[in-house]
Amino acid sequence: MVRPIKLIKRWLNRLQSSLKLPWVKVPQSFIQSQDQTLPAALTQKLAASIQNLPVPTVQIEQVAKELEQAIQRWQEYDNMLNVLVVLTEPVQPTDELLIAVFDQISQEHANFKQLHVERLDHWSERPNDHTIIKETVADAIAEIVKAATAADTAKLLVVPSLERYFLRCVDGLEAIEAIRQAIVDHPDCFWLVGCNRWAWHYLDKVCYLSAYLESSFELPGMSALELRHWLTPLDQVAELAPFPPSQQSQTDGSSQDSSSQDGSPQPGSDKSLEDLLGWRSSDEELFFRSIEQSANGVAPIAAASWLHSLRHKLVDPAAENAPQHPDGSETLGEVKRGKVLLPDIPSLEADRRFLLYAILLHGSLSSHHLAFSLAEPEGKVQAELQSLQRQNLIERKPYGWAVNPAYFPSLKRDLKRNNFLLG
Repeated sequence: MVRPIKLIKRWLNRLQSSLKLPWVKVPQSFIQSQDQTLPAALTQKLAASIQNLPVPTVQIEQVAKELEQAIQRWQEYDNMLNVLVVLTEPVQPTDELLIAVFDQISQEHANFKQLHVERLDHWSERPNDHTIIKETVADAIAEIVKAATAADTAKLLVVPSLERYFLRCVDGLEAIEAIRQAIVDHPDCFWLVGCNRWAWHYLDKVCYLSAYLESSFELPGMSALELRHWLTPLDQVAELAPFPPSQQSQTDGSSQDSSSQDGSPQPGSDKSLEDLLGWRSSDEELFFRSIEQSANGVAPIAAASWLHSLRHKLVDPAAENAPQHPDGSETLGEVKRGKVLLPDIPSLEADRRFLLYAILLHGSLSSHHLAFSLAEPEGKVQAELQSLQRQNLIERKPYGWAVNPAYFPSLKRDLKRNNFLLG
């Protein structure tokens, strides 16, 4: 027996479908969804702005503090470790971070002026012929060590990105072993090494790195308040309206942030007076705490979370003073903050899973190196890369292919379920 309420619903549906009002012109903004994804041009503009964001000040301070303490122990006590390894997630390169650290410590820390800082290399990517990496590294180490022996000042040697020196293939670990041995053989030099955690875990399994390079520092995740300060300059690019004030604004919100302690800026940071006041509204606090949770405090993932939360709200063209394009052909909208939710990866075949894992393990890879590492024809690998790029899972960078940070959390879960060796 059909329930009366179902009969009523059916009758209403028939009435709605049969009702025709040709004299009523429905605004296009009402026909379409009020909250849509951002236009492609604006998305590209914001993505470029994210790439140009400076390294977060709080991360520079954290690494600089660890480095200063490690070097002080090395200079004051015999048989102290002469290395500090900075570990990050695979989607957060260490190169720019370490460069920013050197810029700061050379200006603000007097005891570092007695150290001569030198990079092991100035590569932006792996040499196309990976077999020359060991020879190149050996020559660079020999030259640097020779100069350090003759100089009056101690040497601080920088390995910006350790994963750049290996390729997972036959004989692909020789340069890593050369660096490891040089650190052990030359305790009169201090080594600062950057590496992503997955690569470090892999290299430790095959080269026993942690037994030789015992001192490591895992870069902490950023707090919600720290992410707000870092990402807020993007609001101007997106033309986002400020968060509406609330009764809870300018309270003890900063003290509630367990990761930022009292919410005050670290010495030497560039936080404005406005940032000293903590959260400016409850909506703002909720928004950035959601970003912190979705990204686990990892800066590139947090930036991707911020971008994916934005929606393009269409404006009713019949409304008074509705903005229009210069040619009057299209109604403009305004950018609004929406729900913070990162996308999930699509279902992956085994081949693509191995390809994505190889990219993350190495931080980034060219199609040539990917094909060599996977022992696959380069044409096939290139076709897979193009397909993954169309799905936005990977991005083409000047130094090679990299995984889109927005998909890293869900990809990490997928690889873990399939028993990949992660960091």
